[in-house]
Amino acid sequence: NNNCARGNMWAVTIRARQLEGTLAADRLTVCAGEPIVLTATPSWGVPPYHYVWSTGDTSRVIVVHPEDPTTTYTLIIYDTCNMPVNLDIDLFAIPSPKADAGADIQLCAGGTATIGGAPAISAGSARWTSNPGSAASYLSGTTAENPNVTIPPGVTGVFTYILKATDFRCFRYDTMKIFSNPNPIPYIMPDTGAFICEGGSIELKTTQPFSAYSWSSGGSSRTETESQPGTYTVEVSDNNGCKGISNPVTLHVKPALTVLAYPDTTIDPEASASLYSDLDLRSVGIDSFYWSPPTFLSCDTCIRPVSSPSDDIVYYLHVLSDGCWTEDSAVIKINYPFDFYVPNAFTPNGDGYNDDFFYIGSKVLTAKKFQIYDRYGEKLWDLPIPWTGIYKAQFVEPGVYVYYLEVEFRGEVHKAKGSVTVIR
Repeated sequence: NNNCARGNMWAVTIRARQLEGTLAADRLTVCAGEPIVLTATPSWGVPPYHYVWSTGDTSRVIVVHPEDPTTTYTLIIYDTCNMPVNLDIDLFAIPSPKADAGADIQLCAGGTATIGGAPAISAGSARWTSNPGSAASYLSGTTAENPNVTIPPGVTGVFTYILKATDFRCFRYDTMKIFSNPNPIPYIMPDTGAFICEGGSIELKTTQPFSAYSWSSGGSSRTETESQPGTYTVEVSDNNGCKGISNPVTLHVKPALTVLAYPDTTIDPEASASLYSDLDLRSVGIDSFYWSPPTFLSCDTCIRPVSSPSDDIVYYLHVLSDGCWTEDSAVIKINYPFDFYVPNAFTPNGDGYNDDFFYIGSKVLTAKKFQIYDRYGEKLWDLPIPWTGIYKAQFVEPGVYVYYLEVEFRGEVHKAKGSVTVIR
């Protein structure tokens, strides 16, 4: 009845076996540069296992591309107990021709570039293909070592070119890319024909910035100020060196309206003069007008304003017609008489009366030179006017001093020399 056996014994034997492993290749001989798959197979020991290849890889299966006639690859496998097993394998490579498709190239749509290294292949023959396949039509030849690639105008994108170098036994591939960038499309504002007033100007500007500009008028900045009639364009370059021509803009110049302001005259002090123009400022061809400055004027928007100036003054008549401003000037001068007098004494004592020494005369006089000397010939003062009787921060002593004076009156220089007495 399934009673337990009595008096019987069972034994289990446990063996510890050293870590082992094998290293296999999917093939031992290839053309130089072709792939070989290496696979490590550990056994015994205590998993999990760790892999250290001479290539620096750490996985169980790796891919190598031997170049030398004989290449030895080594592997150390460790188990959890850190027990190692060393494996190696020899692989053999048949020499292959070298292939150099060249560096990647940035190109502008419509541009041309030469591809392939120098040399592109070391032996055998060359064959070029592309991705996409249609890009092969941009090649000047598919069997030349260094063909030209011409991207059609307007075609942009990334095109990969593959070079295959073949000898009688082996072949090798290399690739390069051409990045075809769009050419910039600059746009000038204002984008339609513009009118400018004769003697005026207009600012032409691209709607977006670029790296470089070359205007048909010779300018090289984003914004150009033009004043001559004609048709203007600008060629621009972007950061990739691609170029584009802008829309044309035609400028037209409106002839300036001829306007004359009157009178150019000289009047006596406290007299008045009436300003006027040869134009009928009320006509329908006149949009607006004004006189400037308004100083001394009875009205700056009147047809015949009256000026009562106390100084010489220039008035300008500004007339707006068909969107353009035109101006002319009228000069009014005051006929001041030549009046010139130099006192012979003054009292610089700070009482507020007769404290300064200066000439008295017409208001249009201008002092060009004003010098004071003592009786020994030492210069005490040299402009400005007046002299306050000060020399070296001190009042001079009472006595007689010599002055020398030059004044200008309406373009003529008048000189005076004499003495002045300082009284305390």
